[in-house]
Amino acid sequence: MEHLTSMKNVILILFTIFIISCDKEVTTTQPEPPPPRAKIFIDSDPSGTQIWANNKNTGRNTPDSISWIEEGEYLITLKKKYYKDTSFSITAKEDLKVSEYIDYFKNPTMYGEIEFYSNPQSAEIFVNDSALGLKTPAKVGGWIPGEYKIDYKIEGYRANKLNIIVESDKLTKASVALKDTTVWVDYLTSNSDIPSNILTCIAVDKNDLLWIGTDTDGLITFNGSAFNQLNSQNSNLTSNKINSIHVDNQNNKWICTNSGLIIIDDQMNFTIYNTDNSILSTNTINTVYFVNDNYVLVGTASGLYKIEDGIWRAYSSGGIALEGTNLSLLWINDIVTKEDTVFLGTTHLGVVSLWGNRNYTIYETGAYNKNFSKYVKVLEKDQNANLWFGFNSSYYYLDGIRHSYFGGITEFDGASWYGTKFPNYSDAFFESLFIDDKDNKWYSAENGLFRVKEFNSVSKYTNLNWGLTVNHTTGVTQRSDKVYWITTLGGGLIKYKGS
Repeated sequence: MEHLTSMKNVILILFTIFIISCDKEVTTTQPEPPPPRAKIFIDSDPSGTQIWANNKNTGRNTPDSISWIEEGEYLITLKKKYYKDTSFSITAKEDLKVSEYIDYFKNPTMYGEIEFYSNPQSAEIFVNDSALGLKTPAKVGGWIPGEYKIDYKIEGYRANKLNIIVESDKLTKASVALKDTTVWVDYLTSNSDIPSNILTCIAVDKNDLLWIGTDTDGLITFNGSAFNQLNSQNSNLTSNKINSIHVDNQNNKWICTNSGLIIIDDQMNFTIYNTDNSILSTNTINTVYFVNDNYVLVGTASGLYKIEDGIWRAYSSGGIALEGTNLSLLWINDIVTKEDTVFLGTTHLGVVSLWGNRNYTIYETGAYNKNFSKYVKVLEKDQNANLWFGFNSSYYYLDGIRHSYFGGITEFDGASWYGTKFPNYSDAFFESLFIDDKDNKWYSAENGLFRVKEFNSVSKYTNLNWGLTVNHTTGVTQRSDKVYWITTLGGGLIKYKGS
């Protein structure tokens, strides 16, 4: 009996466990609640504003809807660049589309204010190329937020423009200093169409057209209103680095480069001379000089050449002059004539003169100034037929000690030399020399522009005491109106209308 009772108990326990286990495996699925059916529609003027709800970006822009949202109150914020944020509350209701339209322009605080100011004052104001009908100074409100282009114009000054941003409920100051163009006008890549600021030389042709050389961008012509560029990509120019430019009586432009000599006529025909098609021993051409209409002298990095009736000849040992000299090895920087004598400015021998068939003189530096270097960079003849020279400073080492030769100027009247160095400017490094219609001598140099009115009257001009954009000047010329044009290395082209 006991055994049967035990068995009954075991069966009862197992049955209970089975019932409990089955009860746990039975589940009941509750029905999904219906999705919220409230909807908000937002529109605005201007459109395209971001819609934020309860401080979260919905990713929508007006006009658009926020759908399938719960009933209730929502904080809506509209955001648009340069505009003040606009916030409002809206109540979403089940099965109902609630709309809201925001007109920004009915809110006076949405507009911005501009303060127009120029130095000097009384400049005409132009906004987005339209005349405002006001002159500076002026303060004007009611501007729709956004970006604006402001121009100021006043007679005798270069028009200056700037871009500004107007924001809601804020004052934007549009202030500029206008550049006086009654005396100075500069042409840079930042304010004109000139293709380069790094200019090496300048000349004016018989048509009053400016020809400008650059360091890396070829030739530039300028008629006073429009720039034109010639380079190795759009013309037959063989080099984009221009050493000097010279114009003959037939208005041919002789372009000196490190890739040969290039001659351009009025029909833009190019004639090119180099080591491949002439007797030139180097392609580095530094200068040319026209001896009346008879012949042309060409100064190179390796001697002097003469072109007469289209025939090239070299001044060298055994050549047409200077037997027994090393003239073919001279680096010739500049050339000028006085009567029947040719004067050369060289890098290593100072001043060399040639006359007759085989006669020459090498002037020792003691002839003009014992402290002068032998590096003669520039020379020119004034209205009295006197010669003016520019010496660049140089140095040498002796027994480990550095010794300097001064740079400076000297004048030669055919019989006597008058030499001097610039006080405090003896390190001048000249680029060119131009003598104007009033017989002023303009020496372009790395550290400024020097004007020599009389021999002992030297004025130095820089960007601190004159209207130069940079100190490194490379050339000066005048057109028929006697206005000066100055080229610089890094400061573009400068027009000087002063006396």
